[in-house]
Amino acid sequence: MAAAKQKPAPSPEIGSSVSVLAPSTENPDTVKAMTALEFAEKFTVASASDSAKGQEASQRLNGQIEVLKNKRLELTRPLDALKAKWMDFFNVPSEKYKQAKTIVDAKVVAWKTEQEEIRKAEQRRLDKIAEDERKRLQAIADETTRKAREEADKKRRDAEAAAAAGRQADADKLRAQAARVEEKADAKAEVFEQRASAVVAPIVQADTARVAGSSFREIWEFEVTDLSKINAAFLMADETKIGRVVQSLKLDAVGVVGAGITVKSRKILASRRT
Repeated sequence: MAAAKQKPAPSPEIGSSVSVLAPSTENPDTVKAMTALEFAEKFTVASASDSAKGQEASQRLNGQIEVLKNKRLELTRPLDALKAKWMDFFNVPSEKYKQAKTIVDAKVVAWKTEQEEIRKAEQRRLDKIAEDERKRLQAIADETTRKAREEADKKRRDAEAAAAAGRQADADKLRAQAARVEEKADAKAEVFEQRASAVVAPIVQADTARVAGSSFREIWEFEVTDLSKINAAFLMADETKIGRVVQSLKLDAVGVVGAGITVKSRKILASRRT
């Protein structure tokens, strides 16, 4: 008789569900724990006998804590294992997607950065052309004013000479000519100055695309290059490392760590589990 074909073991698939039993009633240990808390709040130590009772109570409480911990782990360890399997199941493709996204993002950002540099270079070129044109037009206006001033000054000198020679009519005529020369020059210079001020380079747009739902953001990061030059407010003490030194050297830890700490001790009641 032919052997029956075995079906392949089912593998987790997206969309499948897992039923998890959640507690539906109040934990019965809560009442006992509240009773223990009330006892602790009312308990006083006024004698050696009370101290002994307290130590015994501490041991019993420690035992109950351990019992609850074991009950919890008995229920949650299978869930932790199941969660780990599902995490592994999704982590592999998820990491591949993340790697792919990182590669694509880097290429898109590199393209945008390159296009922005091209845009800036072109903008600088156009700005230089506009600046040169403004200077050229302003130079024409300045030269027009300079030549007109020279011509007007010469006519005024000639007018003074004519007046000194008794030719008043010629002097008045020359003064009028000098004024007209300056007026025409001012008008011409003003035209060139207005043209110069109107010369503005066009705004260059980068050759980039924008997709709905995507945006480019600038993230600022830092690298510590010299720890000694960082302000004290931004330095954090390594409390774990300091704690190990204090546990080892006790009061003498100040000499190792520095005067910025105060070492002190406090008593606790250490109980063995019963």
